[in-house]
Amino acid sequence: MKSYIAIAAASLVVLGLFFLQVNPTVVNLRGTAKKVPDYNMYVFAVQWGKTMCLQGGSSCESKLAIIPKNEMSIHGLWPSLLSGGRLPDCNQGSEISIVDDGSSTFLTARKYWPSLTGGNEKFWNHEYNKHGYCYSNKIQDFDYKNYFQKTLDVFQEKKINTLILDTFGTQSGNYAVSLSTLKSKLNEQLGGEYYSLACKT
Repeated sequence: MKSYIAIAAASLVVLGLFFLQVNPTVVNLRGTAKKVPDYNMYVFAVQWGKTMCLQGGSSCESKLAIIPKNEMSIHGLWPSLLSGGRLPDCNQGSEISIVDDGSSTFLTARKYWPSLTGGNEKFWNHEYNKHGYCYSNKIQDFDYKNYFQKTLDVFQEKKINTLILDTFGTQSGNYAVSLSTLKSKLNEQLGGEYYSLACKT
């Protein structure tokens, strides 16, 4: 049986680690009159699955078993504003349906970017249409798979998946951590990088 580090009440850890400055432009949505919102940074949002499943039941627990033990999973890569303002949904036209085609991108997404509350494709549809389409529009590459691959690449290259494991090491049994200890240890591990915690109670 797997044992997990229990992270107090923290379920969603939003890491603004990658402040990528981008040139402000507003570009038409693939030849339509609708505008795609512009942005000047990204927020990389990750979640701690064990806490997400506290109220999710056996279905959530079975999905959690796919994620490597004591590793974070992706919630999304969100184009955002340094001012803290919220962007409207990126795709304001017809919804683009995400299809898991069994490629290496989606095989990896099943492992590190699963939905813990429903079907993967429904979750990925939401993430792409709400957030990912702004990225596609910014780089003018509308193959949605490239948004998912870029997110997975950053997740693994920056070792976000093992952030908690690297911070606390291997523990036996259920290892409880207070919120203040979690913040203190993350501050040490991240070396001044900005992050924010959203807690599920």
